[in-house]
Amino acid sequence: MRKAFGVARLIVAALCVVSLVSRLVWSLGVSGPIVANFFSYFTMESAIAATVLWVIGGVLALKTSVDPLWLTSAKAIVLTYQIVSGIVFGIITLEAVARGFPMLVPWSSDVLHYVLPVYALVDWLAAPGRPRPRWATLRLILIFPLIWVVYTIIRGSLVGWFPYFFLDPTQVSPVEATIYCFFAALIIVIVGAAVIVLGRLIRPFPDNSALPRIGGRLKRRR
Repeated sequence: MRKAFGVARLIVAALCVVSLVSRLVWSLGVSGPIVANFFSYFTMESAIAATVLWVIGGVLALKTSVDPLWLTSAKAIVLTYQIVSGIVFGIITLEAVARGFPMLVPWSSDVLHYVLPVYALVDWLAAPGRPRPRWATLRLILIFPLIWVVYTIIRGSLVGWFPYFFLDPTQVSPVEATIYCFFAALIIVIVGAAVIVLGRLIRPFPDNSALPRIGGRLKRRR
């Protein structure tokens, strides 16, 4: 089963790459040369990080019986970003439709915002060989979003483009932007905590992650 998940991770990583390339090509055809803008979206950066982890996790699943703890922590963080990206994209889409401005997006957007996060969650809950995530991971979960916000504001002020309306000073006031960012951070922390709780309560089957610890204890007792 672990090897099956390893193969699945590599296949999903390839699907993510195809989706990213397709989404980039679609963006270039619609809005012109905006490569830098494309890679400034939080969703795209999260998807790239997930792809790297799926490749690493896929190779390790084919070669070893247990994932290293650092990989588990990284997966918890990136999974949180993917889920939050899907939630935010869904809210923006519904808001646009409610205001009479339906969003026309390619299939790759649905894959990046919905399909891949769902797979990532299934992998998190069911893939064998995952050690229990530590609560200390939650302290790291806001580091990248804070860096991303600072980068986005600085870059946006220089090029006059912002990936999301709630960071655009021409659409919202500084107070409104701060409130949006606060609630976004709160959602990230809540989702991250939920991911860790699920990871600690739900043990993948079979639970191979316990084998090295049991073996080590037997050796010490002898």
